[in-house]
Amino acid sequence: MKVKHYAEIDQSGKFADTRVCTVLAIANHVRYSVLVKATTKRSLVIFLRKHRISPQRFYIALFTVCIFFLIRENLSELQGESITVDIEYTGHNRGITDTLLRLCKANNIKLSNERILFDYIGKKSSAHKLAIKTFRGEEKAGRTLKEDEFIEQLKEIGYLKGKG
Repeated sequence: MKVKHYAEIDQSGKFADTRVCTVLAIANHVRYSVLVKATTKRSLVIFLRKHRISPQRFYIALFTVCIFFLIRENLSELQGESITVDIEYTGHNRGITDTLLRLCKANNIKLSNERILFDYIGKKSSAHKLAIKTFRGEEKAGRTLKEDEFIEQLKEIGYLKGKG
């Protein structure tokens, strides 16, 4: 498969820090960000702990759901492109890819694992600049994700059982 363009994804504000929001941004020829409020993260932490899911595992799952929403909201602009994700969770790239592919399949989105790459993006990337500006409130997020959107997607791929 020949890849024409690429997009980069970066994060600002760690999921584990529930005092601040988290922003994930996708950029290069597209520019879009999703924001997760600190209150939403705290609610999700409580919810996922009740389901006996370890913090390391659920932070990675929340990160992956954000990547999914970035891709879903920009699907037409990303046709055939590679997507480079900043390495936020060292050693978990395969799990992130697998979960992302399951989310895409569950939502009838075609995405091949060859298009998903991981690398250190760096502070000069457009994705980093958009993420940090959105995190600081200098730019408005394309979308603010709600707790129920995370839960719905995690249930969709069998990460959560039942109604919770």
